[in-house]
Amino acid sequence: MKHLERELQKEVLIRLHAMGVQAWSHTVEVCTACGERPRRGTGLAFGAADIIAIWRGRAIAIEMKRPGYSPSDVRPEQRAFLATVERAGGTAGVASSWKEVEAILARVPP
Repeated sequence: MKHLERELQKEVLIRLHAMGVQAWSHTVEVCTACGERPRRGTGLAFGAADIIAIWRGRAIAIEMKRPGYSPSDVRPEQRAFLATVERAGGTAGVASSWKEVEAILARVPP
């Protein structure tokens, strides 16, 4: 059975916290009336990653996707946010499994 993105996100947060990583989740729900995502009022930049973390003194942004996602599932504003984190010296990436999260964490300098 495929993990839903939210279930995977919860699992990742539990594992990150067990490692001593300070991590926070951020989810913006789609409006059930119009099908749109709110562009304001969430407190974070539009396209902000699902998980924002601090580890080894570095910022980490992880955009969570369901297993088997297509690269086109990562919206342009999400790509832009991840690129901004990387340009600022942080580590960012897209993950659909704990193994992919570990690969992102492996890029964080000691």
